[in-house]
Amino acid sequence: MERSFPNTSNSNLSEMLSQEIEDLNKDTAEDRSVKEAIIVDKPDPNKINTEESEDDSDDGRYYVDDDIDSDEYEHDLAIRDPVLFRITESNRHIAVKDLTAEDSHTKSKGSRRPPELVFSEPPILISRDDCIEVSFYYGLSNEKKTGRCQRYMVMCGIGEESMNALRWGLGTILRSGDEIHISSVVPNDEPVESMDSDEKYNLWRQLDRNSKTMISRVRSIMDEMLLYNIKIVVYSLAGKTRETLLKQIHAIPNLTMVICGCRERGLLKG
Repeated sequence: MERSFPNTSNSNLSEMLSQEIEDLNKDTAEDRSVKEAIIVDKPDPNKINTEESEDDSDDGRYYVDDDIDSDEYEHDLAIRDPVLFRITESNRHIAVKDLTAEDSHTKSKGSRRPPELVFSEPPILISRDDCIEVSFYYGLSNEKKTGRCQRYMVMCGIGEESMNALRWGLGTILRSGDEIHISSVVPNDEPVESMDSDEKYNLWRQLDRNSKTMISRVRSIMDEMLLYNIKIVVYSLAGKTRETLLKQIHAIPNLTMVICGCRERGLLKG
């Protein structure tokens, strides 16, 4: 609040200012009722973790460089979040009991891969001019009881970021009895309805090639998982990337989580 002073000399003005400052610094009951401020030390989001700052690695702050490879990232994950690292590793690898040469003949059956950990054949195929949908199961077993089904979607392409998202989705969050829907888009700006038969056939060949590539990648990752009763649906879609993926999200009900790893596709908003 602005305060006016009468016309006084410099000495009187100084005295008045001193009195004003003294009044402001008086300790009152109202001042004592205010809780003391707590300053929380938070990491600088713009700080880059360099080799020179390795001595600060024990303060709980970690920064990930986008250019590091997956092996370095997983090693860093083991430090940053040991629990998540153990869960990831337990899903990625099937533990097989080590057998000595002496009892390898009598216990050879125990070292074999569980017979249920295979993909259902044949897969269910739904094909349209602008979409190829392939559904199959992994690890079907009536003996393995599963809890409540969670439904996930992974939106990915052919880039390394997309593959990292796919590996993370399959290897970290997936549990027995869950569903995972993998969607990939073949960019196409022309409406399928306006294409002639040759153009539709060429587009379908691209969709088919993309679908087989994604299925091959999913199989190679899932083949290492100790998971049961997993439903997998792979979609190869044609259209504008952002609009097509957003439409696909709304088409699948009750999704638990959507995972996107498409750095080269730009941002998705919705």
